[in-house]
Amino acid sequence: MAAYTTIDDAGAFYSTLIYTGNDVADRAITGAGFQPDWVVMKNIDSAYNWETYDAVRGVEENINWNQNYAEATHTYGVKTFDSDGFTIGTVNDATNGDTIDYVNYNWKAGTTTGIDTTGSTITPAGYSFNQDAGMSIIKYTGNDTSGALVPHGLGAEMQCMVLKDLTATEEWRFYHQNLDTSAPEDYYLQWNSDSARGTSTTIWNDTVPTTVNFSLGSSNSVNDSGKSFIVYCFRGIQGFSKFGQYTGNGDTDGTFVYTGFRPALIITRDYANVESWGVYDNKRIGYNYNNWFLNTNGDRAEGESVYPDILSNGFK
Repeated sequence: MAAYTTIDDAGAFYSTLIYTGNDVADRAITGAGFQPDWVVMKNIDSAYNWETYDAVRGVEENINWNQNYAEATHTYGVKTFDSDGFTIGTVNDATNGDTIDYVNYNWKAGTTTGIDTTGSTITPAGYSFNQDAGMSIIKYTGNDTSGALVPHGLGAEMQCMVLKDLTATEEWRFYHQNLDTSAPEDYYLQWNSDSARGTSTTIWNDTVPTTVNFSLGSSNSVNDSGKSFIVYCFRGIQGFSKFGQYTGNGDTDGTFVYTGFRPALIITRDYANVESWGVYDNKRIGYNYNNWFLNTNGDRAEGESVYPDILSNGFK
């Protein structure tokens, strides 16, 4: 029996697409099942950067998951967000090269008014959130003030976020509720790096996110005065998404990780050591049993591995 969930159709909020490039400009990629607000894509045949677009920053404005680059306009990126996917602009092997295979991850946010700002000291420059799906996209301007509070729009305590300075070559900052058993707010990872977790009180200001806001320290990577930042925020929704931790067992059969649903996207990280991020999904060839992996911290083509095995209620 499937776990209880308030979401009847998970495909209305998230989807994975695989498509093959055709070297044709203004190409519509369809099949997402909704108009996405966040689109991430990767050339999986060769070494190309991850391309990341969202409706809050606007079309053709790209940031690379695997790089610390500032935001840049890519005319070969997402030209429009459409009712069943998106349209790619000019021709480039990063997004639509002839016969090249791509993976694409899509999220639906959609609410652009009425965010709760109780206690907030920074008003978002733009946002889109979806409390049913437990995700939001928030753009804000830093003020270089320790203890600045930014609303996340999730309606419950945030469990995970990925944040990037849009105007400078700063590393991506990653927060997760399980980065430490007692004080996760003192730790961070770099989304674009294989570095082990770092410790700092000037990033998350030594403060756990509340049901309304997350806190910023004075670090330039999250709160440089006058600079623009984007942050993707998440909380777990029973039967749809889960953010947790597990301990490996060194066995070829792996540790079973219970989610309560069949995962469509799995992102893992050994946070205590120098290790790459692992990105797995249920659409690329070989997802059971020899799953093909990608890394958020690398531009490499997909590689073959032996983990994880995607199951009806989790993975191992």
